[in-house]
Amino acid sequence: MSDESDLLLADRIEGIPHPSEHEFLNGHDALHEQLVDQFNRGRIHHAHLLVGPRGIGKSTLAFRLAAEVLGRNQLLENGKGTNAGLLAHPNMCYISKPYDHKDKKFKTQLTVDEVRRTNDFFATTRGASTWRVVIVDAIDDMNESSQNALLKNLEEPPTESLFLLVAHRGDKILPTIRSRTQLHMVPPLNEPDVVDIIAQLGVGQDLEQKEIELAAQLGAGSARTAISIIVQDGLQLYKNFEGLVENPTKIDWSKAHAFADGVCLRTQEDRYRLFG
Repeated sequence: MSDESDLLLADRIEGIPHPSEHEFLNGHDALHEQLVDQFNRGRIHHAHLLVGPRGIGKSTLAFRLAAEVLGRNQLLENGKGTNAGLLAHPNMCYISKPYDHKDKKFKTQLTVDEVRRTNDFFATTRGASTWRVVIVDAIDDMNESSQNALLKNLEEPPTESLFLLVAHRGDKILPTIRSRTQLHMVPPLNEPDVVDIIAQLGVGQDLEQKEIELAAQLGAGSARTAISIIVQDGLQLYKNFEGLVENPTKIDWSKAHAFADGVCLRTQEDRYRLFG
């Protein structure tokens, strides 16, 4: 990453650590331990497809596994946490939507050129670890051409390579990608796990516990959604909406219009998507 703006990561919530920057994994320990065991026994498949709703920890799981594969001790020497230094590790390739320097925003799709970075990645000299890890986050952002560009490496995987593919929806994945990966359906988190993640990441420290628990409930198993609710005033939006519909026969239309303006796609895109 050569430009300062490249340090921004697509779909990151401002002020919240990216999965590459923390070591917290809740709710998916069993799958993590299973994959680490397969790796330690030399029986891990070269490509894994992690499918489940957005924000439940699939990327975090991928980075935790990458940390194990690339060497926990070396990563700890380079930073303060298990995942610290992962993005800069010479044997790590993280593929996500690229930043558009001209428009000063992230592209809407994970482009073919971005996927083809894996060719240069596998052509370079390895670091201290012999294994190389590619994380794709997420396949949902790829069109058919991008997926086909990835397919070549999946069909002929380099020696000691591990592909971890994140997908929020399984229906967008090409059958040829599916057939060359080991599928893992990752379930939503339970509410106590979401509450714990919120606490671990230091979110909503000025809120009462009951408000944190409400955010976790509204998140419906997604820590990302629950955190977004907290940092984007979603709890107040929820309370305002409850007040509006409490008595459907006596709706205060001035308040209803004010509420609609507050979640308008044109001016409040984040709130619009959160409330939608």
